Amino acid sequence: MPRVPHAEGEGLKWPHALGFRVNGEEGIGRRIDELRGRPLEGLLEEAWTVRIARWGDRISMSTPSVHPYRTPDHRSTPGAWAQFSVTGRECSLGCAHCGGHVLGMMERAESPEHLLEVCRRRARHGGLEGILLSGGSMPDGTVPLGPYLEALHELKHMGLEVLVHTGLVDDDLARGLARAGIDLAMTDIIGSQDVAARICHLDRPPEAWGSSLRALSRAGVPVAPHIVAGLDWGGMGHEWRALEMSLAADPVMLVIIVLTPMEGTEMAEASPPRPQEVARLGAVARLAAPNVSIALGCVKPSGPARGAIERGMVDAGVNAVAYPLPATVEHARGRGLKVEFDDRCCALLGTPPLTARP
Repeated sequence: MPRVPHAEGEGLKWPHALGFRVNGEEGIGRRIDELRGRPLEGLLEEAWTVRIARWGDRISMSTPSVHPYRTPDHRSTPGAWAQFSVTGRECSLGCAHCGGHVLGMMERAESPEHLLEVCRRRARHGGLEGILLSGGSMPDGTVPLGPYLEALHELKHMGLEVLVHTGLVDDDLARGLARAGIDLAMTDIIGSQDVAARICHLDRPPEAWGSSLRALSRAGVPVAPHIVAGLDWGGMGHEWRALEMSLAADPVMLVIIVLTPMEGTEMAEASPPRPQEVARLGAVARLAAPNVSIALGCVKPSGPARGAIERGMVDAGVNAVAYPLPATVEHARGRGLKVEFDDRCCALLGTPPLTARP
């Protein structure tokens, strides 16, 4: 699959590069409101038609080695990707759905020097190709990334692909990330102040996330906003405003992930959103912004719901699925899609559409 190209500090946003521009946040908000109330069956049919017309018959399956993937179809390359947290498992927010558990799955970057040392060693001897740098949030929703900017710049000079999960961003940090030359900035977008306060213990309005996306775009940093479907204890609501802000930022990839109840968190007993509602979100996104790449990310429930969610998102016209079940791969092939496996993060698999029209 082609990589997302950009010169250092100059993010290439596919819609702009092709002369297409989302019709402003207000315009896309009206389009989302109009679409979301339609019957699901008709939405999926229209989204599939648009997907084939704009993107053709190829779909990417993302399998980075941070989680080993082994099926009869594909085995991910061991050691090619790593993920680090600048705060270890520590996070000031203690979000109800995470509680630091996701950070606990990452390696701790004890210092910029430690991060460089580990990555240099693995690049020389372990075939490291790329990293995700993340971290827990401060009380204001930011992640303490500033001390790591020079290290990120050095990692880029080593030839690694560098993704950063940013939290909220101001212009200074955005410019620093641009100077570092990172490949992609990712951040979870929350579309409701009430949800942000109750779930993430962060009393910030949706505009805080919109402002972050604009700061990154102004600095020329490619963005891949993430939307957590069902963040409000499995209920759907904030996602529509989050979608509006995300698409207005002209992302290189929109990533939809799904509430996954985790043991030891406040939401351990929560019910994920119904697969049909996740598919509705995907279909509305596809129709509201036909030229934007969309992925179903790696965070999604286990059990029967996972397969139903993956199949529904394929039917909704997404461009990529992370760590698909074998049955999902067969479902995609059964719909006439040509499956391509890629051992990079799904957020990097954005490509320009075959045809781009307003």
